[in-house]
Amino acid sequence: MKRHVAKWIAVAVAAAVMAGCATTSPVKNEVKGGAQIIDWQGSELGRAVPEWVNAVNDSDKAAFAKLPEMEGKIPFSVTGTGKDRDLLKIWVDTNDAQAALSKLIQENVTATAETGTRGNKDADDGAAKKMAQAITTVFSNTQFSGFAKERDFWTQVRRPDGETEYRYYVLYSIGQENLARQIDVALGKISVENEKEQELLNDMGEQAKITAMSALGTMQVVK
Repeated sequence: MKRHVAKWIAVAVAAAVMAGCATTSPVKNEVKGGAQIIDWQGSELGRAVPEWVNAVNDSDKAAFAKLPEMEGKIPFSVTGTGKDRDLLKIWVDTNDAQAALSKLIQENVTATAETGTRGNKDADDGAAKKMAQAITTVFSNTQFSGFAKERDFWTQVRRPDGETEYRYYVLYSIGQENLARQIDVALGKISVENEKEQELLNDMGEQAKITAMSALGTMQVVK
């Protein structure tokens, strides 16, 4: 199969602020980029495009959290585009999206740990730098798991250039407690030598949790 390129188009999940994601809505003929929807899953049965799909197209990530199955979980979406619907669905479903999402968490946590030493009163004596390096090392070797597929949907669109393509939408989730527990296990592998280091590790660990839980959002897969 032709090699695909994955690119991240957003990496934040906001707090839930709107309702109605479990409903359907009239078909929005035009989606982002000026593409026109010409076919969609369930259209032959008179079904409309689900509201959560419209939310993905509108980059309204806060809306995902209102789905009933997302309670206590961190939601995020993956969108694939391609010419062959069946091959597209197979590729998105079997591609190692979980590894990519795990890597995203790693990168966000380690970046936060590194920038957290800037301006820190303990940075000069090396304590903050030592803990930041320890967190970076541990999280760089940590693989997160527990991502679950919640929903999927496909549409066919006609782009402004006249070409048609399929778009496949998938909603994933990971339990908040599950992710927090995995972070605690990773942090527990770090050794400290004194009270100052323990205090720094605790502070950086809490920031690591916040960063990890805000890392997930939407990912677009493009052929």
